[in-house]
Amino acid sequence: MNLQYFLYFAPTPEWEFGMSPNMFVNWNAPSGNQVTLPVGLGVHRLLEIGQLPVSIGMEVNYSAIHPSDLPGSRWDLRFTLMPLLPAPWGHLAKELRALQ
Repeated sequence: MNLQYFLYFAPTPEWEFGMSPNMFVNWNAPSGNQVTLPVGLGVHRLLEIGQLPVSIGMEVNYSAIHPSDLPGSRWDLRFTLMPLLPAPWGHLAKELRALQ
């Protein structure tokens, strides 16, 4: 099982601080080695490349609970590059607001 939780704080529209680690549960593993529960901290910045808004970020996570039989299961470093595309139905929201 793979669960991802999100916890973020955005002091400005351009910056976000928080975490979104993946929690893993292997129901078939021996007792004590079933759960990986990471916690961490990351920073994300919204910027524009040309006219395209892009979110870039980095996050580091430490698995407070982790399997003892998997090497490398304690630390995770993640880089993200996410282009933000407008929703193709975005014009409908503007039209609905205009009707109100």
